[in-house]
Amino acid sequence: MELRFFLSKLEKKLQTDVKYLSYVDHAVSFRRGIALQMNMLVKAMEEEDAFLYKPIEIR
Repeated sequence: MELRFFLSKLEKKLQTDVKYLSYVDHAVSFRRGIALQMNMLVKAMEEEDAFLYKPIEIR
């Protein structure tokens, strides 16, 4: 029962639209934001340039 409750809350959070990403000019779902951050991190690692990664700024 507790796992189902947790997964339900997590799914609701992942569907929430956020504006945390300074490099995106529109709201994206939390899930999409995580994917964008992961892609940026992978690119920074592949190119060996830490400045390519822009961290999330949460107020």
